[in-house]
Amino acid sequence: HVRMSAEVLPLILASGTHYEVGFKQGQQFGSRITSYMATDNASHYLEWVKGDGKGMYDRLVAANRKFYPQYFEELEGLSAGSGVPMDTLLPLNLYELVLYHAKERYYPTELTTVKSCTDILIKDEDTFKIAHTEDMPTKDAATYAWLLESKVSGEVPFTAFIYPGMVAGNAFTWNAEGMVITINYLSPLNLDMRGASTAFMCRDLITAKSIQEMISKIPPLRASGVSLNVASIKENRLANIEIACSTFSVHDVEGVYTHVNIYKSLNIPVLPAPSSDSRIKRLSEFSPEELKDVKTVLGDTKYEKFPLHRTAGHPDPCETAATFICDLKHGQAEIFTTNPKQNVPFISFKL
Repeated sequence: HVRMSAEVLPLILASGTHYEVGFKQGQQFGSRITSYMATDNASHYLEWVKGDGKGMYDRLVAANRKFYPQYFEELEGLSAGSGVPMDTLLPLNLYELVLYHAKERYYPTELTTVKSCTDILIKDEDTFKIAHTEDMPTKDAATYAWLLESKVSGEVPFTAFIYPGMVAGNAFTWNAEGMVITINYLSPLNLDMRGASTAFMCRDLITAKSIQEMISKIPPLRASGVSLNVASIKENRLANIEIACSTFSVHDVEGVYTHVNIYKSLNIPVLPAPSSDSRIKRLSEFSPEELKDVKTVLGDTKYEKFPLHRTAGHPDPCETAATFICDLKHGQAEIFTTNPKQNVPFISFKL
């Protein structure tokens, strides 16, 4: 299972309707989606969705089709363009079912891992920055994903890191209104299958023109939880928003702030997260001044079992597909597909 020949993080420009933007991605990257679906990580889960998980899946699909019909159109385009059926793509976008499946299959005896990331947020007189690792539960992660520059008619244009088979908004994104968004997936023990799925909700939130508008777009009922790290150049504001099924919190950042895949402001129990525990411990060993050297910190591998820069070893199955460092003061975004501690950016963008 070697995919080193596949291009790392190609960029696609897509414009038109939601369906057309989905179709263009599917047409170009269908092989990435099918290769990703063949990884052990995806196949176990898809079998479960078609069997024991089917009732729950149907309930969540019906609720979210009602909440977000336009993003279902985007997925339908992705399906038509790639030849991958909707009932294969949809489960990838229903993170709550991934969590439920993980809980049923492994909890509490084994390590439970889903997409996980580390963030450093800095706001002071000299610095306005978000730094983020995009960690995927597979080897050669950056050969499956891609970058999308999206211009959907009537929607704020954005650029986003795309997970194969998923809608935008579930990794790092920046939009034409000067908003920069990164995500930490959270794994609350309690779920609500009547609520908005994290993937579709985040797809909606990345088109906000301000942090205030983003907060107002959070739907009243959510199926699970997520942490959003959000910077707004126009508002000169940096915040962390933690969301759970029936509550959320907003923390405005002054100074240096870190976040991983565990609730920090809200007191919400989550699935066991040994990697998050380890990353919190390692981050706490840096002084606030040292944390500002984000490339060194996010490239750190001191804790070999559960490092900050991840290499898909044992017992941690995740690999850092990309490190995203966004300097809002200078309007510059850098993406690294190798360890940022020793390497130059793979690609840079002006915001």
